[in-house]
Amino acid sequence: VGACWAFVRENLAYFTYGSYPIDGRWRVDIFFAMLAVGIVWLLWLDAPRRGLGALYFFGIFPIVSFFLLYGLPLVGLEIVDTSRWGGMLITLVVAVVGIVASMPIGILLALGRRSHMPVARFVSVFFIEVVRGVPLVTVLFMASVMLPLFLPPGWPPDKLIRALVGVALFSSAYMAEVVRAGLQAIPKGQWEAASALGLGYWQTLRFVVLPQALRIT
Repeated sequence: VGACWAFVRENLAYFTYGSYPIDGRWRVDIFFAMLAVGIVWLLWLDAPRRGLGALYFFGIFPIVSFFLLYGLPLVGLEIVDTSRWGGMLITLVVAVVGIVASMPIGILLALGRRSHMPVARFVSVFFIEVVRGVPLVTVLFMASVMLPLFLPPGWPPDKLIRALVGVALFSSAYMAEVVRAGLQAIPKGQWEAASALGLGYWQTLRFVVLPQALRIT
């Protein structure tokens, strides 16, 4: 009774890489290593140059990982269709895209929910409440079925792209509430002090409020 560990050991590579070509698994290993560096850099609060670490994780790492995993013939990386991705690789790809994409979208939704403009506030509240009120599987189903309807004929998006879009939208709704909690934790005096210094709304957000709110969240 229990797990068949002989089977697990025999298929460990398949659980990790899926059907990714054996001669290209070094690309997946580099992806895992880059992901580990980015996570450690961000989670280590006293790490040097954490701003550069955030730029690496949210900017450089996703772009390099895409061309590394999918391929770039210009530099000799063979194209590997996403249908051959699987195992832990696909799980981490979905998780990373959800984190990276949901952060900026969540910040915009949180700011929109606190905005004094009725249209921006209504759209943000409607999106957040609707997405948070349905299961993830419903969002994934809608992304898989509805997303191709908004694109030109003959250009159906990849099935993995559809799932990534659904996960990103779903995660951004929850991220918006987390960021909104951080914004509410900033004392009103911070806004007043920035206003006294002559900073505008966006300057106050960029230099005073968001750095503190994101560190809290």
